[in-house]
Amino acid sequence: MTWSALIREYIRRMLDFKLRPPTSRAGLVVRRGVLDRLHSASQIPVVSILAPPGYGKTTVMGQFRAERAGSTGWLTLDESDSDPSVLLTSVVNALLAAGLLEEGALTEPAMRSDTVLTTGVDVVAAALLPTRPGALFLDQVDHLHTQSALDVIGAIMARMAGPIQVLVASRSGAGLPLSLLRSQGVLFELTTADLAMDEQETAEVFAEVGVPVDRGLDAVMEQTEGWPAGIYLTAMAIKAGAPTLERFAVRGDDFYLADYLRQELLGQIPDELMSFLARSSVLSRLSGPLCDFVLERDASAETLANLEGSNLLIVPLDRTRTWYRYHSLLLDFLRADLERRHPEEQAPLHSRAATWFEDHGFPELAMYHMQSAGEGERFAEMVSRSGRRVYAEGRMETLSGWLRWLEDNKVIADFPELAAVGGFARSLEGDPTGAERMASLVFTDPDGHTVDDADLGPFARIFRSFQAARGVELALTDARMAIAALGQSAEWLHVAMGAEAIARLASDGIDSAEALWTDALWRSEALQAHPFTSIGLAERALAAIERNDWANAETMVDRALTTISEGGLERYATSGLGLCLAARIAARRGEVEEARSLMSQAVAIRPLLTVAIPLLSVQTLLEMAKAHLELADIAGARRVMRDAADIIAIRPRLGRLIGEYETLRERLSSLPPGSVGPSSLTSAELRLLPLLVTHLTYPEIGERLFVSRHTVKTQAMSIYRKLAVSSRTAAVAKAREVGLISV
Repeated sequence: MTWSALIREYIRRMLDFKLRPPTSRAGLVVRRGVLDRLHSASQIPVVSILAPPGYGKTTVMGQFRAERAGSTGWLTLDESDSDPSVLLTSVVNALLAAGLLEEGALTEPAMRSDTVLTTGVDVVAAALLPTRPGALFLDQVDHLHTQSALDVIGAIMARMAGPIQVLVASRSGAGLPLSLLRSQGVLFELTTADLAMDEQETAEVFAEVGVPVDRGLDAVMEQTEGWPAGIYLTAMAIKAGAPTLERFAVRGDDFYLADYLRQELLGQIPDELMSFLARSSVLSRLSGPLCDFVLERDASAETLANLEGSNLLIVPLDRTRTWYRYHSLLLDFLRADLERRHPEEQAPLHSRAATWFEDHGFPELAMYHMQSAGEGERFAEMVSRSGRRVYAEGRMETLSGWLRWLEDNKVIADFPELAAVGGFARSLEGDPTGAERMASLVFTDPDGHTVDDADLGPFARIFRSFQAARGVELALTDARMAIAALGQSAEWLHVAMGAEAIARLASDGIDSAEALWTDALWRSEALQAHPFTSIGLAERALAAIERNDWANAETMVDRALTTISEGGLERYATSGLGLCLAARIAARRGEVEEARSLMSQAVAIRPLLTVAIPLLSVQTLLEMAKAHLELADIAGARRVMRDAADIIAIRPRLGRLIGEYETLRERLSSLPPGSVGPSSLTSAELRLLPLLVTHLTYPEIGERLFVSRHTVKTQAMSIYRKLAVSSRTAAVAKAREVGLISV
């Protein structure tokens, strides 16, 4: 099974758990007062439930969902949803399962991680069924560990609410737009005070657990302050034989809770069972076979079933009672206890967990446990096998997170070929700084000496060929040596062939590269490597145009556009050339509006065309300038040529491309000034423009772009001027109209 198929299967299997609301257990009371408040707020678009652990956020959400009228979708979030692309996929599946989303509109979202916030959420919102009022429940938002994922949750709260109600449960509201929603009057909030239990509910908990109550509830209420978990644990302790209510009431203090759990709740169980609990706490999900393998024991399924029957804070995840999880309070305690008493056991447990998950088709859970085990080499090997495909699937946040972990743990320096893959990915993402950082790991040894050419692997040579820092001829040599080293069966061969073709184009002209592109193209199509398929088709179309074979060029360009659309590649650097050629062909047919629309899509890609991939960037920018000229957009052509000049100033040895640049620059110099318009937006302004769609404030946008609030405001004002508008809303509308932002 390919890695792509494994990822899809992993997401599908995880969704079996994530789309189900929690299963009720003994000791849970119906939170009537809280539920009545939620029912009274059922017409308010957004509900936030914020409280520390143990306040019953999930329980309240589950009970409200069971009572609420209309269709309801449920999603329990976890760490894997920290990639915006995975997150939106999970949300879409929750909405589809609830019948709240138009069938077929989004069968398999292919939005890139970096465009989910600006485009993907709006696409999903537009596909919501207005005739099916309902709700989307998002539980455990605090499990998301990237700001980009929290931004997507914020966008869902801000832009999907209305046709449906969005309910969010988290330990805190950090990273969510609560102030904005509150100021707009579209937010209903439940906090710690709202979720605290009163005396009647406390008595109900005791009754559900099976503890008679004839006195002492005042002491329980005073010490727990209505903390539901504390009340439940107190009842469990009394049932286990604690002598008085007053002595054993649990407070919401972490130290006291740990001491309480150790002495009163867990102190009564056998050592063997306590060992099972502590050692299995390395797992976020538990099943009998998994625990048997990781803990090297038998009959774990029976143990889990007995634990559920004892109400020991274990929650079933499916109706068949195959998978479970520990309550977060118990899990935190058990992990801390394992760390304190048996720290040496953690790495072997995580290592065996990684093996089990890898063998059973859960690759990302396997990789999480490899990280936890500190198995950098094993983790790096999995990243090496998956990097190209993860990039092709648009999951940059996941890939970047893996690379950051390898960097932070000083592992990637030992894997220069993996660093080369990372550098290549950063190059295509328009991140020259990140690409250079990876290059320093690839081409410099730990002592700061330059790595000998003879010691470079094929990925390093591909990366260096695309960088073209040493000129076209050496870029051509690197690509050819990479091809020879890879062999004819390698899945990266089409990329190496593309590197050679681009270098040969700059060295000898486009005709000499066409045969290479033809070979690379069928290889990339066989692998469903859509980014390189689109660029290969565009390069062949350009060769046809050079021969004045416009019919063949149009066929190739149509195939390139289909690949871009089907692959969700509208914001890939590799799509720029195809879009520009499509615009030129449309203009030649007299379809001016179609040509302008295509050029707007191409212009939006311009920030990705940087010095990190100078040959492809300059080639694409020159074709973009030609297309602007064919549409009589002189200002746009000049703006593009300034971008090309900036790259050439750093990478001057780009062969024939330099001559093409000079010829086009001289032609432009003889033309009159053009009017300033959308095509004259700078790369920095194009990076900012999509974020104007979002709920983010200028300071928050500045944090995402690593610039000051003042810079954001200055760039926004420049955008307004070039789009001939006077507000953020009008700028977004105009950008959508001209195609700079996807509708």
